[in-house]
Amino acid sequence: MTVIVAGAVPARHALAELAVYVAWINGIVLPQRKKKSAARALKSINLYGHRATDGFAPAQALAEGNVLCRELTVLRRTN
Repeated sequence: MTVIVAGAVPARHALAELAVYVAWINGIVLPQRKKKSAARALKSINLYGHRATDGFAPAQALAEGNVLCRELTVLRRTN
């Protein structure tokens, strides 16, 4: 996935952070009941227009927590 952000510096940071967060939470494949699934996980994010000094660590931690909750919810429903 390629994301390009433009605008003033504060806007670019906010938009870039939101873009990578959304990509991280939607780029995973959740466990499914179906045997065959055509879903594929997101392999990489190419971000242009802003570079965060922390690598968006807070957004990544929030996305990982969100994904864990979603995975546990799906697993709970299948049992």
